[in-house]
Amino acid sequence: MRIRILGFAALFALTAGAALASGPTVNVDGVVIDGAYNSQNSSVAEFFGIPYATAKRWTPPGKHAALTSPFDAANFTTVNVCPQSAPVVVIGHTLPQSEDCLSLNVYVPASATPTSKLPVYIFIHGGELQNGTGLEYFPIDMVATNDIVVVTINYRLGALGFLAQSAIAAAKADTFEAVGDAGNYGLMDQQYAIQWVKKNIAAFGGTPARMTIGGQSAGGISVLLDMLSPGSAGLYRGAIVDSGAYRLHNLPTEAAYESTYGNPYVNAALAASPNAGSIDCSKLTTSSPKAQIVKCLDGAPVATLLTAQQKSSAISASRPIPARCSCRTDCNRDCRPEISRTFPCSSATT
Repeated sequence: MRIRILGFAALFALTAGAALASGPTVNVDGVVIDGAYNSQNSSVAEFFGIPYATAKRWTPPGKHAALTSPFDAANFTTVNVCPQSAPVVVIGHTLPQSEDCLSLNVYVPASATPTSKLPVYIFIHGGELQNGTGLEYFPIDMVATNDIVVVTINYRLGALGFLAQSAIAAAKADTFEAVGDAGNYGLMDQQYAIQWVKKNIAAFGGTPARMTIGGQSAGGISVLLDMLSPGSAGLYRGAIVDSGAYRLHNLPTEAAYESTYGNPYVNAALAASPNAGSIDCSKLTTSSPKAQIVKCLDGAPVATLLTAQQKSSAISASRPIPARCSCRTDCNRDCRPEISRTFPCSSATT
């Protein structure tokens, strides 16, 4: 088993549990959020694990329920990371994993006030779209020396974030999906987080008019996709891509993707799933009634879904947009509907 360990260098960025006696606070929509001063550099205030959205399995994100005030955001060790196959260990602490993982972390100069109007940098972590957490990025020096607000985010990973299969296709349209769309949930999470930051970052001392998004590896690919999304219009003013190339020109058709990746994954997950009421999930296949498939998948333990991801070779996350998109011809004809609407081709793409 591969264990993701954030080592000694992270100690100076994340030992917020040893905060000063009176920690920093912000007021977001009437909710007091308690943070901590970084123990190695008290000129930086940290706020960990602030929920920005909630989502049921394989559905777009939505507004999180109102937080209880005061909300404790002073300790990184209680922050849920999104489900992934390997443990994530930070400075000797194995972070909890849960599907309730759509949260973000904010790092600000301790002197910042709601009138500071500081520039904002939103970082999207890498990890093949299958692993990682926003807590892997340590911006303490950046914040301390550049007078900037930095936000890092969690988003759904692996099959839980990117599976495209007809059984889980949307039955009704919303902001992110049309009827029949499936996949891209992790990308939807990222965009929802950016929207949350746009709305609330002023309370931390940032200014919505000076937001830049950035990412590394899979996070860089995510940034490129977000740049193409009409839903991002007006959300930020700049983007930084670190080691993430746009590789989505010749992906398979929706039918080919589902046959090669989606169906084997769902079959593997069903075979290992416990019964759902009177339904023997292990006897189902992708040709079974969709309602039964969904009931079994919704009730399957997370561990079962992660194991199926490894056994089936249906690593959905290796293809952020599960369809072919050839902008050299007709994007609307060649792409699945959600690509031409939510994450479309760019006329500049070659």
